[in-house]
Amino acid sequence: MRRLINRLKIQHKLALLCSAFLLPIGFLIFLLVAHTEKAGIIPGDRGKAGGSWCRPPLQTAKAEWQAYITSSSGRSRVRSVHPRTRN
Repeated sequence: MRRLINRLKIQHKLALLCSAFLLPIGFLIFLLVAHTEKAGIIPGDRGKAGGSWCRPPLQTAKAEWQAYITSSSGRSRVRSVHPRTRN
């Protein structure tokens, strides 16, 4: 195998190297497109609907966050995730 590569011209070696990198990328793009079509994801339809498609999940998340805030020790303020360091 090494002899074969050593006999190739530099143009052929570069072409071989580029194709070695482009084949997996092309395969992943193919899988992405196939999955997108199979899942029925059509991003253009979301734009036609405006922002209404994302409102229900955002409202649900907001309600859950408000419930979490009010249930945390009866305090209405949000606590910091990082503990305070004392000097």
